[in-house]
Amino acid sequence: MYHFRVTSRNEVGYSLGPSDLTEIYAATYPYKMDKVTLVIVVPDAYESTIEVAWVDNPHDGGSPIIGYYLQVNNGFGSPFVEPGTDILFGTNSFEVPDLIAGATYNFRIAAYNLLEADNSFDDDELRFSETTTLIAANVPDKITDFSQSLFDYVTGEVHLEWVAPANNGSPITSYTVTRDVGSGVFFVVHEGQDTFFFDLGLTRGDTYNYKVKATNVIGESEESDVLVTTASEIPGKILTLFIVLESQDALTIGYAAPPQTGDMPLTKYLVVSDDSNFVMGTPEDNGLDLTFTKAITQPGSEGKIYRFRVAVENAFGVGPYSDEI
Repeated sequence: MYHFRVTSRNEVGYSLGPSDLTEIYAATYPYKMDKVTLVIVVPDAYESTIEVAWVDNPHDGGSPIIGYYLQVNNGFGSPFVEPGTDILFGTNSFEVPDLIAGATYNFRIAAYNLLEADNSFDDDELRFSETTTLIAANVPDKITDFSQSLFDYVTGEVHLEWVAPANNGSPITSYTVTRDVGSGVFFVVHEGQDTFFFDLGLTRGDTYNYKVKATNVIGESEESDVLVTTASEIPGKILTLFIVLESQDALTIGYAAPPQTGDMPLTKYLVVSDDSNFVMGTPEDNGLDLTFTKAITQPGSEGKIYRFRVAVENAFGVGPYSDEI
């Protein structure tokens, strides 16, 4: 800053005194700075927050920068509010509160020095950065509820389902499912908006690994944990039952494995029977034995008729029970 005075002179001599002191800055407003960048969005239905950051302007115009004006509009053509939020120099980030989740907002920033503070240049305008457009939203949460459907196992197919995660202020536009077969390399097998996917044409009984992620306008969520599945189903119905032994003290039945095992190892057979009263009892675990013996209490049970039904289980569940014998 420089100080100036002016004295006039004519043929008679100098003026009686100089003019008042005038201060002149050998400076101008700071130059246009880089635009703000996103730090984080904290979405909430009506009270979302966006935090932005910036780098100090290295071009102060010849006078040290003493602050910044940060301006925001709602992204729908509304003007920026002048002059903006006044932020002291030395601060390089700012949280803008009370935003609507999913709405679009524009940000710009300008540095100012002593010339602006003193209104030294009435006709000059602050040199604002380029506009940064941000949405008051984040990427969706990680999908945590991801499973192979329990109700429609089909051999040679894998039926997947998941629960939509929190969208964090922006609607989910798609889901991406990836699959590998044990190599550790996942390939995209599905993109769509449904929260389920049927992977068809697989090798019966083989194991397949899957991950899923959600996408909104902000970007992609973190991938889910790996889901290990098998292209199998529950066992089929046992079709072959026969009587092995009938006596006063015991009844023994036999049976054969069902034609359809679900392409998985069978784990146990379950047998239900009545006490000659048409009321089937609790299933009895018969392991992998192909015969079952029921003890008969005597006296008093002579001539009574007993009924049996058998089902088999694999890792996916219990198949349908056989017809009675």
